[in-house]
Amino acid sequence: MRRHAASHVSAKLRLVAEQELASEAGALLDSARMLEQRAIRLIEESEQAGDRRAAVAALREARGCIELQARMTGQLEVSASGRAGVQATQVNVQVDTQARDLDEELRRVLRERQEEAAMRERRQTPQLPPPLQPEDDNW
Repeated sequence: MRRHAASHVSAKLRLVAEQELASEAGALLDSARMLEQRAIRLIEESEQAGDRRAAVAALREARGCIELQARMTGQLEVSASGRAGVQATQVNVQVDTQARDLDEELRRVLRERQEEAAMRERRQTPQLPPPLQPEDDNW
């Protein structure tokens, strides 16, 4: 009976340990995804600012995050030499043009509103009469 109880306790302990490992792995994967999102935001900001060096550095970081996620999920193997080899999974990276289009549209609407406000302000500002000239009688 002891052997029977020991085998069940041992299995339960293994299950708990596996669940803890899975939870930790999930948290690490979530962290890698957050880092990737930050790197992508840095790419976009650097490109908008015209800073190519920063954009290239952010691209490297994004690539590293993607590689880390691929390793963690088993989509990428690392050989003993340290070189990565793809198992049979192809990873395609696409630029999210929808977010860029939304950003451009928001900027356009903001510019239009600023122009409208400037025009309203010009209409509300009282116009001063032209300065008097020496040939005017009231000068």
